[in-house]
Amino acid sequence: MEGICHVCGEMKKLTFEHLPPKSVFNKDNIKMYNIIDVATKESVPWNFDGMKYKAQQQGGNGGYTLCEQCNNNLGSWYVVDYADFALKLYNCIKNYGFSQDDLFSVYATEIYPQRIFKAVLAMFCSLNNNAFSENANIRKLLLHKESKGLEDGYGISMYYNIGSVIRLFPLSAIGYDTGQIRAVSEISWLPFGYVLDTNRRNISGDFDITDFSKYGYDEKVDITIYMRAREVNNPIMPTDFRSKKQILEQARRKLDRV
Repeated sequence: MEGICHVCGEMKKLTFEHLPPKSVFNKDNIKMYNIIDVATKESVPWNFDGMKYKAQQQGGNGGYTLCEQCNNNLGSWYVVDYADFALKLYNCIKNYGFSQDDLFSVYATEIYPQRIFKAVLAMFCSLNNNAFSENANIRKLLLHKESKGLEDGYGISMYYNIGSVIRLFPLSAIGYDTGQIRAVSEISWLPFGYVLDTNRRNISGDFDITDFSKYGYDEKVDITIYMRAREVNNPIMPTDFRSKKQILEQARRKLDRV
């Protein structure tokens, strides 16, 4: 199909791009639900039993978002090293039984921070519309291996998803009870999730990987990663990290006030 590539911004024939990469636990069939049905269903947000799905995507989640050249370049330049990093990291922590909000550290050896960061950034390009890469020097950053630094105050944080659902959300304005408003996009898969915030100063509590973009393409480092375990139980509310117990308790309190 023809369309505008989400990275280079040119009108070209688009190829299928897995989101997240196929090699990082994204090769199984995915059921696609109508967001209105999910938002209005009466059961708890993590329960999809009995719901009708609108489509089933074969071979993993993704879409026709990248031209062949960008797809090939991003895959060979960045995604291979990201997948290696993500799988090794998961194998180190998967048997520890972390609970909600647990903070832990992992010593990662021989990783390429810039390549890892750019692979994550490329995922956000595929998730968002084709104009997204025009922001914060994103297009130049991805198209040139030696380009460094995410501009305009954008930031990306990473967490360990110990919840029950996945959550993929394009850039949206989110209002909080505190009165704060954030513009965020979220990719929450199993086992890792990422939040892109247009104001990096809003990032707190999770591992900020934004400075990974400042490394050189061929810089390989050993680094301690301080990561937080987060429960993701609501597929349609970005940055909602409430546990199942918290969700049920808040629902009960609302019913008591009625």
